[in-house]
Amino acid sequence: MTGGQVRGVLGLVAGAGMLWAAIVWPDGFNDTPLWIRIVFGGFGAILLVAGLASLSHDRRKTEALRNVIPQRADVRVAKVEDEDSTSYYAFLTIGGEKWRVPLAGGSADRALAGTAGEGRVWFSPDTGLPVAVEYDGQQLSTIPTANKVPTA
Repeated sequence: MTGGQVRGVLGLVAGAGMLWAAIVWPDGFNDTPLWIRIVFGGFGAILLVAGLASLSHDRRKTEALRNVIPQRADVRVAKVEDEDSTSYYAFLTIGGEKWRVPLAGGSADRALAGTAGEGRVWFSPDTGLPVAVEYDGQQLSTIPTANKVPTA
């Protein structure tokens, strides 16, 4: 089971559990305020959507790795630190087009931060977005919200 599949299944199970708790609250908790049920239901719905999105991205990624010929790209892995968080991105240049692909921050992503060179990119035939990036012999952990960077 891949990481995307594990995250997807966990999201579905946790989301379904929270929705169940919100709708069919156990008998011993009948005096639970309505707002708590609403919060549980909202978080449950969010987890279900996130689980489905993770499974869908993993399916597109697997399909692209099996069936699509990768394109060569200039890859730069960057670590972006804000006051509250640290994010990792792969900035890709492919035939004049520039892309920003968020990374999950796995060990390969962290180890390659601050480096640049040539890599390979697989695009989803369904969405036209980059779904898999290989750089320096490592498969980077992509997140399905890649977008084009406008060129001036």
